[in-house]
Amino acid sequence: MDWDDQIQVREYHRRWRAKNKEKYNALGKKWKNANKDKLKEHFNKYRQSPKGIKMRRIHGWRQQGIKCDGEWDELYEWYQTTTNCNICGASFQDVKRCLDHDHTIEGYNVRQVLCYSCNQFHNEL
Repeated sequence: MDWDDQIQVREYHRRWRAKNKEKYNALGKKWKNANKDKLKEHFNKYRQSPKGIKMRRIHGWRQQGIKCDGEWDELYEWYQTTTNCNICGASFQDVKRCLDHDHTIEGYNVRQVLCYSCNQFHNEL
């Protein structure tokens, strides 16, 4: 099957789904009910994978209202590659790390990566 045929098949399926929305949704629900264990196993594997961990972390930051000027991938990479607390120098192999950010009306801009203890102390100032 060449590229043009694939595009035509996708377009046909897209139109069919739009035309038969209720039937399509019913088929999806039927499949989900028949494959609950398979789906649960798939999502558990994904959550434990590096990509799943990364997506959950970024989602949590967004839920907290943290702003990212650049790319979320770059922020996550910086967060992951920082090995020591920016204040006390504690190794992140031994302690929990946190993103230190501004708490302002405009949003939460990231400043640095801190250990949990320094972050708690810094927030009390």
